[in-house]
Amino acid sequence: MKRMISVLSLVFMVAGFCNAQSSSLALVSITVRLSDSGPGDSLYLSFKPDLFDFEVNEPSGFIKQIVGKNGEARFVVQAPSPMGRFTVWRYFSIDTVDGETGRSKVLYPFAPDVFWQAGDLLTVNVDRYNGRSKRNFSVASDFHYSYFGKGAEKNNIKFKVDSVYNQARYLSDRSFTPFDQNYNYLDSRENKIAAGKQALEIYKNNLEDVFYQAIKADVIYRGSQIQFTMMKKYFDERVKTDPIRKEQFLNQYHVNLVTQFDADASPLSFESVRYLYLKASFDDYVRNGALEPGRVIQNLTKKYDGVIRERLITYALVDKVPENFNVLLDSALMKTKDPVSLARLKKLAIRRKGLTPFPFNLPDAEGNYVKLEDFKGKLVFVDFWYTGCGGCAGYFSTTLSKAEEHFKDNNDIVFVTISADTGKSLWLKGVKTGKYVSDHSINLFTEGKGDKHPAIAHYNVNSFPSLMLIDKKGKIQEFNSEALAKRDPDNLIRVLQAAIDK
Repeated sequence: MKRMISVLSLVFMVAGFCNAQSSSLALVSITVRLSDSGPGDSLYLSFKPDLFDFEVNEPSGFIKQIVGKNGEARFVVQAPSPMGRFTVWRYFSIDTVDGETGRSKVLYPFAPDVFWQAGDLLTVNVDRYNGRSKRNFSVASDFHYSYFGKGAEKNNIKFKVDSVYNQARYLSDRSFTPFDQNYNYLDSRENKIAAGKQALEIYKNNLEDVFYQAIKADVIYRGSQIQFTMMKKYFDERVKTDPIRKEQFLNQYHVNLVTQFDADASPLSFESVRYLYLKASFDDYVRNGALEPGRVIQNLTKKYDGVIRERLITYALVDKVPENFNVLLDSALMKTKDPVSLARLKKLAIRRKGLTPFPFNLPDAEGNYVKLEDFKGKLVFVDFWYTGCGGCAGYFSTTLSKAEEHFKDNNDIVFVTISADTGKSLWLKGVKTGKYVSDHSINLFTEGKGDKHPAIAHYNVNSFPSLMLIDKKGKIQEFNSEALAKRDPDNLIRVLQAAIDK
C-alpha cells in the first residue's frame, strides 16, 4: 500500500512539475532599465499578442510598473499566444506650460516594437545617446537599445538592422521625383532598404524564420505612406490631365511596382499590409480618376487570399469608409477567421451608420459646457484633431475651413471640433493659431484626458483627423468616409448640403 502511495505521489509530483514548467513557459518577463528614469517613475508596457497589430503606433494592453530603487521596472505577463510584440512607454514633457498643472505631458513610446516569445526572460537597457536632449524621445535617433537574457538575440538583431536602415541616406533632394521621365519607379528609400536587407542577411542563420520574415518585410515597406503621397502628387501635377501620358504612365508604373515589392509582402508586417493597401488605392485612383473605397475592397478580395486578404480588407475598412460600410463590415465579420482582424473589425462596429453617437458634454474655451443634445434637429459635423497634427492642419486649410465659411450663416448645420490635446494651454494655443480650427466652429476640450476621453475613445479613434457627420435625427450618417475625408471643399459642401436637404 505504501509503495502504491509512493508511486502515486511521484506521479503527482511529476505532473505538478510539468504543469509548473508549462505555466512558466506561458509567462513573459520583461525588465526595463531606462537611463532617463529613476526610482518612483512610472513606465508602461504595451503588450501585443501577435507579430501583426493594426494599432502599430498605439498602445494596447497597457500595464503600469513603478521603477524600483535598483532603477528597474519588471513586467511579468501571461502570454496569450506563442509570440508577439511589445513597446515600452513613459510620459514626456512637451513644449507648453499649463498654469494649473505645470508642463504638459504626453505618453509616448521610448522603445520600438520588439519581439517576445512565451518563456522569454528579457532585460531591456535603454540609454540616451550623448548630446540628445531629454526633451527628445525619438525611438529612431535618441536612444540606444541592448537586450539580455532569454529572447535577447532576435531583438538585438532587430535593433542592429533598424540602426543600419536609419543611418543610411535617402536618395532624395528637393528635385527628387518618384518616377523618371519614362515613368520608371524611383524609391528615395533604395539605399536604406538595401542596407537593411544586407545587414539582416548577416544574421539570418541566427533567427527563426518567422522573425526573419517580419524584420525583412518591415525594412522593405517602412515609409510607404510618404512614398505614395509623393506618387499621387506627381501623378496629379504631371500626368492626370494628359491622356497619352496617363496611358504611358499606367503601363510602366504597374510593371515597376509589382516586380519591385509584392513578392516580399508578409501578413506578419503591418508595414507590408499598409503598402499593399496603399498600392491598391493608388491603382484605383489613377485608373478611375477618383478613389472609391468599395471598389478597392472588391479588388483586394479578388487579388489576395488567406490571412493577408483578411488583414487588407480590415485595414481598408479602417482607413476609408465606403458608401456601403455596414454591408461590407457585416460581410467581413462573418467571413474573417484571423483573430487580429476580427478584433479590429469588432471595434469598427461602433461607427456603423444609423447608430446613436456618444452624448458628449465638454467645455469650450470659456469653460461653458456644450452637449451634443444642444444641437438636436441640426446636422452636426465633428472634427477630432490635436495640436501639431499635420494632417489635421492640412485638411482644415484645404477643405474644412472652406465648408465652414460657406455654411457660416446656415442655422441647419453646426461644426464642432473635439481636441485630443492633454494640456489645456496647448489646446488654446492650437485654437488661436487658426491652423486647425476657426471661429465658425464650436471648439471643445476633453478636459485633459486627450484621446482617452469617452468622447473620442468611444469610437476607437487611432488616427487624426477623424471626421463624423451626425444627421438631423441624431444618428451617425458618416464616419471617416471618403465623402468627408476627401480634400476637396466643393465635394464636402455638396455632401453637407445634401444631408441638410434630406
